[in-house]
Amino acid sequence: MRAPWDKRGTVRLQQLPNKSPATLRRLSDSDLHKFIAGWKPGTTDWIAGDAELKRRQNGLARWALGASILSLVVAVIALFVKGS
Repeated sequence: MRAPWDKRGTVRLQQLPNKSPATLRRLSDSDLHKFIAGWKPGTTDWIAGDAELKRRQNGLARWALGASILSLVVAVIALFVKGS
């Protein structure tokens, strides 16, 4: 199940209106890989596709960081509650 804010897959590679970062976010993973493969490494379009791919891969790291910070906050609150 996809989150409501996840727009991946709402645009097909064959119907790509432009090559902006906002449009690349709407490509499915497989279409994004095809987009990147169609360009020579180092070109502007290849770099834009690669940046979007890296952004998607970092999403899990952001969730892990958020969970770590949340657990740290809960532990600190528990220390203060127990100390009272």
